[in-house]
Amino acid sequence: MGAEAAALTGATAAATALKLALAALGIGAVIALVVTLYESIKEFNEDAEKSAKIVEDLAKANEDAKTTYMTSKAEMERYISVLDNFNGTKEEVSIHAPARGAT
Repeated sequence: MGAEAAALTGATAAATALKLALAALGIGAVIALVVTLYESIKEFNEDAEKSAKIVEDLAKANEDAKTTYMTSKAEMERYISVLDNFNGTKEEVSIHAPARGAT
């Protein structure tokens, strides 16, 4: 029976070692998963901050474009008004045209 007892003890030790290795592997996988999740969340937050900055820049560009549009529209309306009310010759056009930037 000594050989059987030694074999049983060896098998028990091997099973225990296998159980510990699987547990360690599982813990390592969980740690890797947590690290990957953290890095993904961190990258998401960085991308969200970049996106917010881009949206802010686009809003500023939109406001600038709106201001330029309104200025150009007002200037064109002044020229249209001058042309609608003009009854002179081609030579007189430069006399009656409003100065650029004049209100």
